[in-house]
Amino acid sequence: MSNAEQNKKVVERWFTEFWGNPWNPAVVDDLGADNLRVHYPMHGPRQGKETVKK
Repeated sequence: MSNAEQNKKVVERWFTEFWGNPWNPAVVDDLGADNLRVHYPMHGPRQGKETVKK
């Protein structure tokens, strides 16, 4: 499998499990870096795995 194909699978998993219904918080630990930062336009940025999972 090429790097592009591997990257696509990671992105697909993130969108399916993080943004999907049902939500799977384990994906944050599996795929997220320790300094993960997610920006929620309505709520502002969240940094760190535990904060992102909340």
